[in-house]
Amino acid sequence: MNINVTGMFLVLQRVAKQMSVQNDANNKNLKESDGDGGGSASTVSHPFTIVNTASVAALRGTPAMVAYSSSKAAILAMTVSCAKVCITISALSLTR
Repeated sequence: MNINVTGMFLVLQRVAKQMSVQNDANNKNLKESDGDGGGSASTVSHPFTIVNTASVAALRGTPAMVAYSSSKAAILAMTVSCAKVCITISALSLTR
């Protein structure tokens, strides 16, 4: 649980902060090169994407792997929350 959940949270936190700084700088440059100084909605850039890996166990649960299923569900919830707040983010769940 600690690696899957806490590790993913710390990585997302660090990466999202850096992506935000870079995105702000990119948007500032776009607005300045726009000519009117104000920029428009069409010139605002969101060039970054994060892809998280989850598991079907996050949705179905697995009786013999409660901690694993719970941690993958937590990753899925973090992914959805981050996507609603600030960044383009996807979760992949691969099946066998």
